[in-house]
Amino acid sequence: MKTRIALACASLAASLSQVAHAQTPAGVTLYGRMDMAIAYQTRLFSSGVVVGGGRWYADSGGSNGSRWGLRGSEDLGGGTRALFVMESGLQADTGVIGQGGRIFGRQVYIGLDGGFGRLTVGRQYTPWFDVLSTSDPFGNNLVGNSGNVAHANPRADNAIVYGTPSVAGLTAQGMLALGERNGSSAAGRQVNLALKYQRGPLWIGAAHARQGSADEVPPASGSFRANVTARFSIVGASYDFGVVKLFGHYAVMDDMNPTIQAAPTPVAGAEGSSWLLGASAPLFGGSLMASVVSLDDQRALDRDARMLAAGYTYPLSKRTMLYGAWARMINRNGGTLTVNTPSYPGAGEVQFQAGLSHVF
Repeated sequence: MKTRIALACASLAASLSQVAHAQTPAGVTLYGRMDMAIAYQTRLFSSGVVVGGGRWYADSGGSNGSRWGLRGSEDLGGGTRALFVMESGLQADTGVIGQGGRIFGRQVYIGLDGGFGRLTVGRQYTPWFDVLSTSDPFGNNLVGNSGNVAHANPRADNAIVYGTPSVAGLTAQGMLALGERNGSSAAGRQVNLALKYQRGPLWIGAAHARQGSADEVPPASGSFRANVTARFSIVGASYDFGVVKLFGHYAVMDDMNPTIQAAPTPVAGAEGSSWLLGASAPLFGGSLMASVVSLDDQRALDRDARMLAAGYTYPLSKRTMLYGAWARMINRNGGTLTVNTPSYPGAGEVQFQAGLSHVF
């Protein structure tokens, strides 16, 4: 009897040991970026009119938003792992929390990753934004970022995102961001679908999105309805020739205000389109970038815009970078698009910046 009990205990211990080895403890990493620039803005707006003048200011996140965060994962065995990200934006010039005061306003999500793909839930970047930024030589960073003219749509709350594994360079990604409004599941809801292809120096991406309006009907009732559904699509590509890398994208917007730069704003009958042509090239150990981004406002207001941009980044090390950039916005018919950085809305049509970025 004692022998049987000893053998059983030994067998149980061996089983628990195998489980413990399969499920390794989660590793948590503290990471972040500190980014500061000195910038000058001119052709400033006042009440929607260019009044001239200029101003100097300190810009936190002139290249890419300053932030700190925690990320981690746990091996669950069988090639599957659990993962999480909690990322907080901040303004390093003032110490204020970014993204309107949200503690983890840049990203916060949890999910699973494995041979089946990647499934995450929380506040996340949209598949649309990934296509836009990958087809931009500035990566939607610096004052030359294409989101100043093209529709950026960077993040979505309450988002469920699934991405497939790569098959011969082809991946697909889908997102459902729940509107969470009373009365209609379509009110405030956003849906994104994207296809991306990477093969050697060639990258191609396309995305389509829909955003439902959230109108309180009747007013002050606490019940919402999606009276308008904005639809927007983008196709982009890049090709690296070695001595130069070319970029381009084309986007269309239906039932959406084309002159709102950040979030989709459904407006019945509004239409617009935008395009980008750009390039980057290695130069003196750094990277030189340039682009032209154009907006065609197809409403009766016809507030077209075009942005010219140039920039240069120089790595001092693997984690520290110097940068400088310039951008000029040309508005038509009373348009009020400004030159923005990744962290601050601009106040004018022209901006120059020079800064330092450090990743930890």
